[in-house]
Amino acid sequence: MSYFFELPLITDLTEDQQMALDELKSIAISGGAGTGKTVVSLWRHIQNMETSNKYSVIVTYTKTLGHYLSMSVTAIENNKKYKLKNITPPSRQVFTLKDFNKLEGQWKVHEIIIDEAQDLKLETLKKIKTHADTISYGADFNQQLYEKTVNEKEIKNLFGKNIEYNLQQNFRNSYHILNFVKGILPNFHISQSTLDELKDENIGIKPIMFISNDFEKEIEKIIEIINEFKSDTHNIAILLPFGETNDYTKEQSVDKYYDELKNKGISCSKYYNKMKTDNIEIDNIHITTFKSAKGLEFNTVIIPEFHKFKDNVKKVSVVNEEDYYVAFTRTKKNLYLMSSEKLDFIDNDICEIEYLKDNYNSKYISNRNNDDIPF
Repeated sequence: MSYFFELPLITDLTEDQQMALDELKSIAISGGAGTGKTVVSLWRHIQNMETSNKYSVIVTYTKTLGHYLSMSVTAIENNKKYKLKNITPPSRQVFTLKDFNKLEGQWKVHEIIIDEAQDLKLETLKKIKTHADTISYGADFNQQLYEKTVNEKEIKNLFGKNIEYNLQQNFRNSYHILNFVKGILPNFHISQSTLDELKDENIGIKPIMFISNDFEKEIEKIIEIINEFKSDTHNIAILLPFGETNDYTKEQSVDKYYDELKNKGISCSKYYNKMKTDNIEIDNIHITTFKSAKGLEFNTVIIPEFHKFKDNVKKVSVVNEEDYYVAFTRTKKNLYLMSSEKLDFIDNDICEIEYLKDNYNSKYISNRNNDDIPF
C-alpha cells in the first residue's frame, strides 16, 4: 500500500500559518519539527498557481521529500499562460536540488519556495535567487544534517527583506514524544510552553524500548508491531543511520532490515541516498535512513539498534544528534526503540522499558506461499 498523505484543509490552518500563507512579500518560515512549515509552503505554492496567476516552484534537498511534495501538489493545466517577462518557466513544479541544478537557461518564475532551506549551501541559494524576484523558504536549524551548508546568519543576510513567521504549535508530536526528545537531546530547544500545551491537548503515549540481544526476537517484535497497526491510512517507518551494508554498518543498515522483513513476507519499500534509482517508491511500511526521512511523518516509528546511539554520535562522522532528532520527531503517535541492553541514560520517566523474554511468542503469521521468491 502506498504512503498515505492528506494535506490539511486550508481552513484548518492556524492564524500564524494563515498569515504566512497570505503574505504578499517573500517569507521566512521557522519553527520546530511538526509545526507545519511544509504545509504552509505547499499551500502557498498551490494558491500561487491556482488563484493568484503566479507560477511558482518548490525546491528541496532530498529525493524522498521531493517525491512526497510532488504527490501533494495539485496538478496545474500545462497550457495555462503566465506573464513571465517573455521567459519560459520550467515545466515541473517540484525539484530536488540535484534536478534543479540540471536546469539550463535564463528562465524565471514569480516565486521559488525552498523547503528545508537549512540543508542548502550558500552558493546554491544565491543561484536560486537569480530565478525569481520572490524567494520564500522554511528552515529549522535543529534539523541541519549536512556539513558546509548555510548558517542562520548567512541565510538571513541573503534574504534580509523576507518577512519572518515563527510557527510554535506542534501538530505532529505528542507531549510524551517531545518530553523524550528533550530528555535524550537536552541541547535542542523545546520550550516548556510547548510541552505544557501538549500536556493539555495531546499527551500521547510514552516511547517504548524493547530490550533483547536476540536478533530474531527483535525482528519478531517489529513484525508484531507492523501487524498490529498496518492499514491503508497508517504509515509505519523503520529508521536506521545507514543505507547500504558494509563491515561497520551492517547491523544498522536499511538493506539488512529490508531483506529480513521481505524474507518473512512483509511487503514494504526502502530508500537511501546511494540507491541508484530515480523512481522512488514510498509504501506505508517504509524502511529508510534518518536523513532520507526528513520532511516525512509516520504514525509509527521503529528505531532498531538504539544501544549504539552514543557511539554513533561520538564516532561516526555521518551521524549526529540532529539525525536522531529528525528520527524521533517523525512520529505522530508511536515510537519504538530496539536495544540489546538497558541504557543508563534512559529511565521510566521518559520511556517505557520492556524485556523480550525467551518465551516471547510473536503474533506474526506469514501469508506468503512457501515457494514465493522473498525479494
